[in-house]
Amino acid sequence: MRRLPLLLVALVAMLLPASCATGGSGVGAADAAVVNGVAISQQDLLDDLDALASNATVRSNLEAQGVAVYGPTEGSYSSAFSTQVLSSLVIDALIADELAQRGVEPTSEDRAQAEQQIGTSAGSFPQAFIDRQVTSLANRLALERELAAEPLGEVTDDEVRAYYDQNIDAIVERNGEFACLSHILVDTREQAEAALARIGAGEDFAALAREVSKDTGSASAGGDLGCQPRGQFVAAFEDAAFAATPGEVTGPVETEFGVHLLLVRAKGVPPFEEIATAIRQYLEQQRASGANPAFDAWLSDAVRRAEVTIDPKWGRWDPEQYPQVVVPPEGAASPTTSVPALLGPSDTAP
Repeated sequence: MRRLPLLLVALVAMLLPASCATGGSGVGAADAAVVNGVAISQQDLLDDLDALASNATVRSNLEAQGVAVYGPTEGSYSSAFSTQVLSSLVIDALIADELAQRGVEPTSEDRAQAEQQIGTSAGSFPQAFIDRQVTSLANRLALERELAAEPLGEVTDDEVRAYYDQNIDAIVERNGEFACLSHILVDTREQAEAALARIGAGEDFAALAREVSKDTGSASAGGDLGCQPRGQFVAAFEDAAFAATPGEVTGPVETEFGVHLLLVRAKGVPPFEEIATAIRQYLEQQRASGANPAFDAWLSDAVRRAEVTIDPKWGRWDPEQYPQVVVPPEGAASPTTSVPALLGPSDTAP
């Protein structure tokens, strides 16, 4: 399909109010977005859209993820594609703003490293686009180095809560519904019935699991198996777990391992209290591994604090969707993936 970028610019300009001027946090006639008072022009956005759409590898990768590149009319791009690219430009602007406030500039080593990384993955792009990507990546490398020099300290309760708030929907979408549960495993149905009778008489499930369960891996934790998505257990156990009423003891359930009593505490989206410990352990592991935890923490906070205005024809500002901080306009199809790592390293946690 032949793109008509100049025609698209003209059409966009015709739809904008001519009297608007960039100032403060308002969006001007030539702007796609304003980030902390700094404009991202519609021409910059269109240049990046043109450059990326012209690359067959990028198009193929996006389309394989269910993201259409082109819109319904000649010379247009889809909302899903446009908002992903604009999200990347917003994040680039936040990084540049932070460097300016700190009085830090990328070093020649930063730029050389950026050129090396971009050069290995750039493929066929216009040189102007490559130059912008090198500058953006060099800025990121400079900020990562600056932040890495600052002490991190322990993972805080606020960090754990923020990770849950920002990631739980994506985790559930990727894995399906969860069951948060405990179990007691015994050898025979008679033993399970006896344990069930003791629970019915008022004994605590966790205390009984510590006493009688033969699952040594969970008995010491009161039979706790954590929060698990489908596919983690044998069929009979899983069917019973996802059919159970939270708060009620289910069973006996027979499997190849023995006979189980189940106590499902929650189903669907795991409550924060159920997975806070696992999140803390994950964040501590990330911090210990040096996987850019300071940069990740800074960026998620910068997104929440940023003053951003988006031209409504391009999308809406939604920091809660980080890293997809610009989402399609109301009524437009939503993107099916987060911001892709089109060039350079990815911000997406495993």
